[in-house]
Amino acid sequence: MNRAIPICYKSFESTKHCKTIALTPCLFGRRFFSAQPTPYPSSPPLPPEFNSYTYSALLQHCIHTGNHHKGRSLHCHVLKTGYCLDLFAQDVLLNFYVRLGGGEGEALSDATKLFDGMPQRSVVSFVTLMQGFSESSMFSEAVGLFFRLHKDGHGLTAFALSAVLKLVVRMELPGWGRCVHACVCKLGLEGNEVVGTALLDAYSVFGDVGCARRVFDSIAVKDIVSWSRMVACYAENDGFDDSMRLFSEMRMLGFEPNYYNVVSVIKACVGLEAFGVGRGVHGFALKMGYEVDLYVGVELLELYTAFECFDDAVGVFEGMPKDDVISWTFMIGRYAQSNQGTEAVNLFCRMRQNLVLPNQFTFSSVLCACADLRDGANPASDVDLPLELSRCANHGA
Repeated sequence: MNRAIPICYKSFESTKHCKTIALTPCLFGRRFFSAQPTPYPSSPPLPPEFNSYTYSALLQHCIHTGNHHKGRSLHCHVLKTGYCLDLFAQDVLLNFYVRLGGGEGEALSDATKLFDGMPQRSVVSFVTLMQGFSESSMFSEAVGLFFRLHKDGHGLTAFALSAVLKLVVRMELPGWGRCVHACVCKLGLEGNEVVGTALLDAYSVFGDVGCARRVFDSIAVKDIVSWSRMVACYAENDGFDDSMRLFSEMRMLGFEPNYYNVVSVIKACVGLEAFGVGRGVHGFALKMGYEVDLYVGVELLELYTAFECFDDAVGVFEGMPKDDVISWTFMIGRYAQSNQGTEAVNLFCRMRQNLVLPNQFTFSSVLCACADLRDGANPASDVDLPLELSRCANHGA
């Protein structure tokens, strides 16, 4: 494979002006996916190490690095040589076009053409394109593809059902989720950890904690993911006591908490007003190195600002990455809500100096702080405001 990579990148240069999908519709026909390679007469012979495995590895590398230009060039090389890819490689190529084939509409259009030209399709093929439709909010196309999967005789595997459940969540259709759950039970997959975790997520989003707990209890082999989902389900639906009890049970069974658990437990501590327990969880997060995680950090900020421990909150904030607008906006908002307008505006100015772009929530919070400052004193005499904020503050924001 290592010898094949330089050859492939050399082919990229020779095909870089090729518009892969637009060459001709017949390139997606059965000749491309035929059982035997049918190279063009002028094509050089393919080296023996250039096989579907090599193409798959290179395409996956393009997906991971986000290099859609070289991925298209690689596809163009396959088309020019007439080499046939096996089903696994075709699925990888389909995944490439779903994820980053180009512009949003162009990528899915190309992926659909590729899918329609495949003489054989696996469950992975259907699910890959279905996920692309779902992420682009093309829900009717995604649902139609699921029905087509079943119509074509493919089995409803745990992988397919979990994808459908994610689609149902995005569509906000709890009734459909229950229908899928009934299908899961009919197929005898209620104990499967993959489907069970997807059902947990669905019922958690829909706020049905009772059904979520029944699904959790039915999972035959519970891993850290299923435990984490159930702990989070309780915490996100105001079941703070149950979240803490389940977390303790998970620890007693020997599961090591991850950052996802830490976020849920801190949320439960805030809901229960258990500040001492929250500080203990913070200590655990420090020990495990989870404090630098954005979501753990924001929940710790929530904990300390809820109890007006702004010194501790600043300590957490200073240890977090400074390239994300979420943590900045949270702290600015909390300062503004606590009538600490000067600190809010100063933090906003510092945020701009760090070249972090504010969003609408950032502006809303800092303008509220400016309005409070205007009611008390002239803000321009206390802090060095950006021009647009000075005007807003002096005119009542």
